[in-house]
Amino acid sequence: MKLYHKFLLLICLIIVACSAPNELAYIKVENLNESKTNINNHLIYALPQTILKLDFEIQKLTKIKGPYSKFAEKYLSITEVISENSEKWTITNVKISSNAEPDTNHFYTIETNGNYINSINLSDCGLILSVNKDEYNDNIFNYQKENYINNPEKDFFYKDLSVKKNVYEKITTTYKNVVTDTSFVKIPVTQKSIVNKSLEKKAEEAVNFIIKLRKRKFKLMAGMNDNYPDGNNIGTMIKELKDLEDEYILLFTGKTLKENIKYSAECIPDKYNETNNYTLFYFSPKKGILTIQELSRKTKFEKGMNIRPVNINIAANIDYLNKFDTIASDTNIMNTGICYRIPVVSNIEVYYGNNLLVSDKKLIAQFGKIVRLPDYIDNKYSIEFYEKYGSLKSIQKK
Repeated sequence: MKLYHKFLLLICLIIVACSAPNELAYIKVENLNESKTNINNHLIYALPQTILKLDFEIQKLTKIKGPYSKFAEKYLSITEVISENSEKWTITNVKISSNAEPDTNHFYTIETNGNYINSINLSDCGLILSVNKDEYNDNIFNYQKENYINNPEKDFFYKDLSVKKNVYEKITTTYKNVVTDTSFVKIPVTQKSIVNKSLEKKAEEAVNFIIKLRKRKFKLMAGMNDNYPDGNNIGTMIKELKDLEDEYILLFTGKTLKENIKYSAECIPDKYNETNNYTLFYFSPKKGILTIQELSRKTKFEKGMNIRPVNINIAANIDYLNKFDTIASDTNIMNTGICYRIPVVSNIEVYYGNNLLVSDKKLIAQFGKIVRLPDYIDNKYSIEFYEKYGSLKSIQKK
C-alpha cells in the first residue's frame, strides 16, 4: 500500500513539473543613481524632461535722418521730416513649443530574463519608446534654434545724393605787382581750385532735379511729348519717374526701415523650484534684446532706455498634483515593472515687465509622477511610450 502511495505521489510531481513554465518572468528596474549593481550587465533607458522653447518675433523700426532735412521746408515746403536717427523695438509675437531631452536624474537599469522582455526600442538619446513591439516608427524631433535673422526691406544708406558733381571749379583773381623801368604795374593773376559744394547747394540741386522729374512726368501724362511711347511703355516710364522722385524726396524727409527679427530662448522647468519664474533676457524699446551676460558686465546704458526683463512663469495644475498625491511614492520596494512618467498640465505665462505677452498650457514631464507597469505585464504584451513625455501610450496583448 505504501508503495502505491509513493508511486501516486511521483506521478503527481511529474505532472506538475511538466505543466509548469520553465522559468518565471522576472524584471528588476532601479534608478541609476540608487542602483548598486554593475551597469555593464544591464539595459539602461532614460525618461525625458521637458524643454520649453520660446520663439519671439520682434520688429525693429529704424528712422534715418535725411542729409538735406533742414532744407525740406525751405525748398519743398515739407514740415514733417525725421529730425534725428532713432530705433524702436517691439515684441510682436511669441510662440511656445516644447521638446524633450533625457532627464539625468531618471536613468534606469533593467535586469530581466527573456520571459519579460523580448525587445526594447530606444531613441537616439536613450529615451524609452517601446517594449516587446516588433515595429516602431521613430519620431525624430526637428529642433532648431534661430537667433537674429534680419530681413531689411531697404538699404540703410543714401546713395543718390545728386545728379551733379559734388565739387566745382572756383576761379579767384589776385593782383601781382611787377616792377618796370619807371614804375610798379599791377598784373591780374587767375587761380583755379576745386572746392566742395555746400550742403545747401547740394540740396538746391536735388530740388531742381525733383522739379525736372515732375515736369517730365506731367508731359508724359498730358501727352505733350513729341515722341509719345506706345502701349504699356508709358505706364512704366511714369512709374519709374515717380519712384525716382520719391527716392530723392527721402533725402529731405528721411527713411523709415522695418526689420523682422526672430529670437529663440530655452527654459527647463525645475520640479523643485518653488516659484518657477525665470528671466529669459532683457528688452529695451530703444536697444532691443540685451542678454543677462551683457547686463552683468556693468555696461553703461543711456537714461530712458526702459530696460525690463522678459520672464516666463510656469505653474503646475494643482488639481493634477493633488491627484498624484494619492499615487504610491516613486520608490518601490520590489523594484518590479518598467518605470514611466505621468506628465502634468502646466500654465505658462510670458511677461515683458508687467505686460503679459502670451499665455498657454503645456505638458511638463518632470512635474509629474514616476509610476511602474503592473507585474503581470510580460512579453505577451507590447507597450508603447510617448517619447516627448515618457508617458504610457498603449498596451496591447499579442
